[in-house]
Amino acid sequence: MRCMYILMGMMLAAAAFSADATLRTLPRVASRTTVLKDIDTKDADKEASRIREFVREMIDAKEKRANDELKVMLAKIKEEENARVAAEKERRRRQENYEGSWGALSRSSKSIDAAPSRIRLDFQVPEIDSYRQAAQAARQLETLANDVLQTLPKLDRDGDGRLSLDEYREATAMVVGSGRVFGGLDGRGDGMITDADLQAVKNSPAAASAATKAGKSTAEAAGYKMKTYDADSDGVLAVEERKALTMAYVEAALRWKTEADFYNKMADGLLIARQVVAAKFADVEVNP
Repeated sequence: MRCMYILMGMMLAAAAFSADATLRTLPRVASRTTVLKDIDTKDADKEASRIREFVREMIDAKEKRANDELKVMLAKIKEEENARVAAEKERRRRQENYEGSWGALSRSSKSIDAAPSRIRLDFQVPEIDSYRQAAQAARQLETLANDVLQTLPKLDRDGDGRLSLDEYREATAMVVGSGRVFGGLDGRGDGMITDADLQAVKNSPAAASAATKAGKSTAEAAGYKMKTYDADSDGVLAVEERKALTMAYVEAALRWKTEADFYNKMADGLLIARQVVAAKFADVEVNP
């Protein structure tokens, strides 16, 4: 029995991937805010339930699409195999006609019937990589926020509890350069995280020193004014203002830790669900 094995590693449910891996772009994915919309995020059980629901909906949609693609693929394989059988039958008919007129030729005993074929398909879920990258981006922002927290006390070189003069200017540059920790991963604010968003975080400062360097020119051009925390714009962060700045970074670090954990859970959930569905496409027999 003739069997045909075809490995199509990037065929099903992987439209966001180029055939050339060097040109691969991660598909955009829903942010934590989008997935947990209308869900009490302080309730761990409700969050876990929503993650499972979201993962199931995504995988179900991909499986449906994969089955549709598979039907088209199988129809094409059957059509090609039937055409091969028809061509072989026609060749043999002509050979028999020739033999009837000119004598017998050597014959091949190979069957010309359509033979079962097998295709091995890789059910892909590139969103898993997107969520892994989102988790890494969130970890980077968490690390940055924590590094700023460790650096802020060191700026108070005279130990008076305030940040003034050079201390204030350095703090302003650091806040400007690390401002991304107060935003979201979805740069356009549409609730979706794109490959460009993830690359932007990768290319942003990962430590307080780098943030200070990156934000210096912008802070200088703005006259070193930390409007959000320097309420009276006197160029000094009083004790209470400095505490408010510190708490902002504490909250940012906690937020990004939560985000990183969430995106890892999304990736884990998709990975498990993918394995279940992938088994259905691992070895498909085609009977023309």
